[in-house]
Amino acid sequence: MIIKVLLSLILAGSIIYDIQAQILQITDYKISTDDKPSSIIQNSPKLFFDGSKRFITTWKDYRDGLVSTYAQWFDSSGSAVDNNIKISSDEKIAFLEDGSFMVLKEEGYTAGIDAYIVNIWGSSYDKNNNELNTFSIIDYADFTFWDPALIRSTYDISAYSDGYIFFSANPLHLFKYTPDGTLTADMYTELLPAERSIKTALAVNKNDEYSIAYFNIIDVSGTQDDLIGISALFFSAQDSLMKNVIIDTLAKPAGYTWLRPEEAPAMDIIIIQDSLFQIFWIHKDSATLNAAVYNSSGNQTGSVQKFNLLHKSDDTAGEILIENFAVSNVRDDQYALLISLLEGNDDSSTAGNTIFYFDGTGNVIDSIANNTDFVPVGEQVYYRGNKEFFTVSESNNDIMLNELKDFSFTELAQINDDQEGSNETNPFITEVDSNTIFVTWYNEAAHHIYDWKNEQYSYGQKMSIYGTRTGDPIKLKGFRSIFSADGNCLNLWKIPISDDSVIVGYTIYDPEWNIVEDVILTTSDYPHLAESSVTKMSDSLYILYFRNRNTVYVRTLDKNFNSIKEKYWQDLDVMDPFRIIKETDTSFWIYWIPSSVQLYDNEMNTISQKYPLYFDLYLGNNEFLHTQNNYAYGYPFNREDLQGQVFSLDRNTLVEYAYLASRAEDFRLSALPDNNFLVMWQRNNDQLFARAFNNRGAAKADSFLIHSDIKSYKKHPAVLVKNGKLFFAWSDARNSGRGYDIYGSTFELSKVVEVGDRILAAPVEFHLSQNYPNPFNPSTTIKYSLPEKLNVQIKVFDILGREAAVLVNEEKPAGEYTANFNASYLPSGVYIYKITAGNLTYSRKMVLLK
Repeated sequence: MIIKVLLSLILAGSIIYDIQAQILQITDYKISTDDKPSSIIQNSPKLFFDGSKRFITTWKDYRDGLVSTYAQWFDSSGSAVDNNIKISSDEKIAFLEDGSFMVLKEEGYTAGIDAYIVNIWGSSYDKNNNELNTFSIIDYADFTFWDPALIRSTYDISAYSDGYIFFSANPLHLFKYTPDGTLTADMYTELLPAERSIKTALAVNKNDEYSIAYFNIIDVSGTQDDLIGISALFFSAQDSLMKNVIIDTLAKPAGYTWLRPEEAPAMDIIIIQDSLFQIFWIHKDSATLNAAVYNSSGNQTGSVQKFNLLHKSDDTAGEILIENFAVSNVRDDQYALLISLLEGNDDSSTAGNTIFYFDGTGNVIDSIANNTDFVPVGEQVYYRGNKEFFTVSESNNDIMLNELKDFSFTELAQINDDQEGSNETNPFITEVDSNTIFVTWYNEAAHHIYDWKNEQYSYGQKMSIYGTRTGDPIKLKGFRSIFSADGNCLNLWKIPISDDSVIVGYTIYDPEWNIVEDVILTTSDYPHLAESSVTKMSDSLYILYFRNRNTVYVRTLDKNFNSIKEKYWQDLDVMDPFRIIKETDTSFWIYWIPSSVQLYDNEMNTISQKYPLYFDLYLGNNEFLHTQNNYAYGYPFNREDLQGQVFSLDRNTLVEYAYLASRAEDFRLSALPDNNFLVMWQRNNDQLFARAFNNRGAAKADSFLIHSDIKSYKKHPAVLVKNGKLFFAWSDARNSGRGYDIYGSTFELSKVVEVGDRILAAPVEFHLSQNYPNPFNPSTTIKYSLPEKLNVQIKVFDILGREAAVLVNEEKPAGEYTANFNASYLPSGVYIYKITAGNLTYSRKMVLLK
């Protein structure tokens, strides 16, 4: 019970109590009106088989907002069993005979400038797909930031009659668990000949005997400088190491002190005839499949079989990449291995595909090959007999069940539930008139078709200043719009004409949304570097700019959006941003990087010198705001305090990095009247905060949530200041299973800025920082903060929930503190430290490595 409570606290993430956040009465209103299931992104399909009885398909799915893993069960005939289910991950899955299963999930976090801590979690499920338990299996440190020779872990899991066996390759570590996730055996490196590996595979036979194959350096001379190769360990059902076998060796690459992941072979183990182990492997840049069969005692039966794979005969063809290495289930004493090789360079690669069919003793009984392009099918395929397979693939953002025969695919059915609808993200707000605003957004699924923003799937909705919809949503060609005094709309767009080229332009609509004119600005073969924007100077003048790669043009438009004058501005570096910022009705700033800003009149003549400035927001009165995230070194590394610096046009610093927000992600800035400004930010993926400041970095009032719901994912905050009100819009996934909708809220500006100015230091919140250093040996430091005077306890527990130390147990006033922990008397492992302060609690994990 203790373990489950502690782990639930860890999994809950960073629960922040923002002491300075004011509670405002919020009335959210839904802006988008689509109530259909979302046609959102599904990708990364996989297939896992449960013996020969059934199989499960998994994929990454965005229907809940952030990416989740969904799955669908199928029987042996390929018929779906029940509906989609949600599971914790699809890294690895193992299955018990009764239909229950365990899923592995990998998570990681920075633990220092040079270190990265990786956590492997297990989640157990019963036969009805109900989650029973989630628990930490292993933590390890990856120091690849400073030494690329040290590698990240590979791992595998398999089921036996009483539970699950987990094997980690870095370090070599083996655990056994009951079906509900209770640890029953922990076998560390003293049982295992090597310290680490870069590839591993695990299999358990019907007698609960198991074998582990792993790839590492073979230490022949005692200096670890001789060979690399594959070894296999064979264990009894009672966990005794029966045999360590060197299966295959190669000369170690010159100059390598340790192996890198790219050196690993493709490798797997399957069970045949209930008790025999068959090991398959292909070495790097090889076109030869190796196969060997061993009995449960580790004795080889027969010789190693070698098979040539379809590939180029030209030795200069280049690097050989393994596109597919997929084993099948055993059915009717037959099973198969599908291999696809890509050979050559990027400009002239060729494909070769081979399927081998084996009998129940591990001998090849047939094979088939071709050299056509072949889609990835994952690590497993389901063999249905008669040389036919079930596979899964992604098609137009959906997951499809396929039938494969003779390298020919037939799509059988769509697997994921959603059929139609949209997924609304990235709201943008603009003014229509004194009583109306206009909110636009786009369908995120459409934007993922290309890796740049495809704007032809955008929508807009007019709203009254009181938050009610006016009319129906309008499908637009583009994402950003601006309105004239007569109610005409200029809508900017970027539309694809091929996979790698776009047209940039705009459409003018009348007040009834009839198209008045389509204007093409440029055609570009660089979609990422083609863009446009428009700035309203007055009711009679608008400034438009557009670019094609590094060439920038500026154009003035009249009240009807007719072109007045166009000027080639200059060529920029392809990555330089470009902005037009209104100063007065008759002048505007042009800002570009590297670090230049200059004032122009409405005839596009320069009226100031060029100033070398770098900033994020113009505050007015020739004052500028620059922001940066401040990382508190070691306390913890994932904490970011957003700070702001204000300086004048002559680069005199007026404010030296005032505190703006704590742990601010995806922050946005907006100017407010009277030289004030607003900061919006995301925290924990489900909270969107805002706070107003004056131009000297003093907070006008407390931070506040812009929404009422606090349970769903939220992102992309936007704001418009109008008529003494703040209009917010954001992407909100509160409608479960339907992806994101656009929601909004309205605040009186006076309530946001009514409190007098006050200079702030970072607020004292209830927080427990990540210990530093981590991993540690034997001492580490823990920083924590209290919002008020409280009784404080900080305790350390081992991974089984047993108390290992009490670091603090006393009453303390509000403030920030440190606690030192010396673990010289404790063994290496994962420990949990927990703070209890009043009715507040918080927990984190740390790793002791001796």
